[in-house]
Amino acid sequence: MKEKIKKFKAWATRLSGGSDRAAYHLLPDSKQSGSLRSHKRVGRIDPEAKVTAAVILRSRKEESDIALMAKLIRAGIKPFLQARHLHKWFGARSEDLALVKRTVKEHGCDVKQSDSDRAFGILRVAGTARAIERLFNVTLTNYRSADGEVFRTHSGAVSVPKVLKDVVVHVARLDKRPVARTNFKQYGEMRPLTAKNIVSSLIGMHKGGKTKAPKGLDPRQIAIARGLKLDSKDVQKIKLTLAFISLGGGNGVCLDQSLEAACHAAGVHVPTLIREFIAGANEGDANDPATVENVLDLLTQALCNPNGTIIDFVAPNDDDSFVTAAETIVAYTKRKIDGFSISWGGPESSFPEASIARWKRVAQARDMVGMIGTAATGDNGAPDVPNVKKSKNAHAKKGKKQGAAPALPKYNCDCPAVALTGVGGTQITVSTDGKAVTRTVTWNDLGKGGGATGCGVSRLIGRRAAELAMATRLGIKLPLSDDGEDGHNVVVVADDAAPASGAKIFVSDGNGKIKVGIVGGTSFAAPLTVVLLAYVSALSGGIPDMEGFLYSHAGSDVFDHLSADGTVPPYSQKAKDPFGVLTGCGMINVGNAVMAASAGKHVRVHQLGYIH
Repeated sequence: MKEKIKKFKAWATRLSGGSDRAAYHLLPDSKQSGSLRSHKRVGRIDPEAKVTAAVILRSRKEESDIALMAKLIRAGIKPFLQARHLHKWFGARSEDLALVKRTVKEHGCDVKQSDSDRAFGILRVAGTARAIERLFNVTLTNYRSADGEVFRTHSGAVSVPKVLKDVVVHVARLDKRPVARTNFKQYGEMRPLTAKNIVSSLIGMHKGGKTKAPKGLDPRQIAIARGLKLDSKDVQKIKLTLAFISLGGGNGVCLDQSLEAACHAAGVHVPTLIREFIAGANEGDANDPATVENVLDLLTQALCNPNGTIIDFVAPNDDDSFVTAAETIVAYTKRKIDGFSISWGGPESSFPEASIARWKRVAQARDMVGMIGTAATGDNGAPDVPNVKKSKNAHAKKGKKQGAAPALPKYNCDCPAVALTGVGGTQITVSTDGKAVTRTVTWNDLGKGGGATGCGVSRLIGRRAAELAMATRLGIKLPLSDDGEDGHNVVVVADDAAPASGAKIFVSDGNGKIKVGIVGGTSFAAPLTVVLLAYVSALSGGIPDMEGFLYSHAGSDVFDHLSADGTVPPYSQKAKDPFGVLTGCGMINVGNAVMAASAGKHVRVHQLGYIH
């Protein structure tokens, strides 16, 4: 009789779509990040709708082993890993994969795995909404955002069958709300392309006084002013493969036409452009404002690398797809990628902590395969995000009663910049001949109703070893957050970002109609910086630990610093500071960086035009 009752209860549970909570293990940090108050509830998802979730398994190697190997690679003791071997470190254990596959199939779902999924120990689980809800003990609901986009999310925390307790560390893709926004700022209006605009681009600058803001300079001309000798024959021999991530906007013919127009105006070859579509993404809509973002990324990398290759990784704008695009880049096996940039981002508080952990793993893998990866830090200063999660090491302010809950911090910094090489923003003035930068200040147009460089201190990612070593060497105190946290300073380096000193770009509507305009933002600084760093590495014979190199040369002539003190509330920085919260180590000085990185190597840097 007891056995019949047990079977009846199990049958009733399955029939109702419910679950026996005792049979599940609650995954930590799996609740929704951010509020749904600004979105309108549409209703429960169709039980028969097809849903795919991403199951992240524990790595086959212990974290200490991975950290040790990464350290040996950065020190130049061990060679870089090949992308196809990443799974040996970050991939899942074979017995874990077998157990998850068996359990998933018992719940009526299928599994699949891409190359990048294999590299990072991820299984894609597909099934009906009813089966997925039962598998992870959640309720899936559709919401409509303020701009009318419908997305699904889940209520409550995510669980897995108890048999997977020690195997599964996170389940993603159940929440598909947009998590990132573009980081570009436009200077004035886009204008229809005319012969006059083309001539202006060929000339490269406006006539004027002794110095001028670089209005009319394209990304290539700004890179040259920043010290990159792109006209040198030795530099022209270098063929880089660079990449960027797009989470929206047009990625089809509009990019082809924009690229051709810009290269024609600059008088350079059109580099190879490859597109990789991830998680069902498509070419998108050329009329979407985010198209400007894609064009800015593309042209900044392409005009400085006309003999190389640019890869556009296109993904939907949701938490899992975003980081999956980055995982795909570092695990890319079709060709060696020298560097990538990300111009999209959002407050770190809007990303689940498990997602932040994936971004940290991307950064670790990036270093182990010898790739450079930069990310925009934002265009609105230190974002005002009142509902920031407190990190586990958060402490109460002085003067508070012991045990009192600490006040929530007001300011937040951007992800994925907190995990990668975050790039802040400056405003530059270029000499009349366009060959040098004569003045650099912090980008801050907040008083004019504009934007400002993103900045801040992470509450989810601690200070890096190289960051701490730099502080000890320079005898300085690293910046703290507004509430006293001592995490990683999101800005590692900085470059031109102010719209007033932005780059001239050509934007096509996909039908042959092209507009020209000037665009800035850390969306320009991030791809410009990856270009500069990739050339520094190539010209100097390779740099095993790029971030270590940057931190170890802070305070030296490897960096150009501010011409005046800077402020972006609540932070400030002195012009003489060797490292600051607003610009990090400073703006890379290409010539001096090549010289410093070439020290002790058999690299004929005198032939590259970088000997003073």
